[in-house]
Amino acid sequence: MKKLGVIISDSHCTPLKNGVMGIAIGYYGFYPLIDYRGKKDIFGRVLKMSQTNIADSVAVAAVLVMGEGKEQTPIAIVEDVNSVKFGRFDTTHSDPLIIDKNNDIYAPLINGAKWQKGGSFKK
Repeated sequence: MKKLGVIISDSHCTPLKNGVMGIAIGYYGFYPLIDYRGKKDIFGRVLKMSQTNIADSVAVAAVLVMGEGKEQTPIAIVEDVNSVKFGRFDTTHSDPLIIDKNNDIYAPLINGAKWQKGGSFKK
């Protein structure tokens, strides 16, 4: 049986860094996270928060190969990604990649801004 996953990617920017990189805007056929919570790190400490985002990690590598200019490489085939769980997963209630805005690492910045209607903020 062949195991196949599909990622639709696009380019995005990271705050305070030059350059664009890939990001997964859609995925299918695999679970998008590797969960390390409860496992030990190399120093024997139990990890409490660590999860690896497979979909975005593969998108970054694929876009690096496909290019951002006139390379005209519209597809990348990625093989032998370790720890991927293939199959169909129920994401009708929530996408495992999306977290509550209050649990986001940027929540203090987002919640601290004085937002106006329409998404802009006051200085």
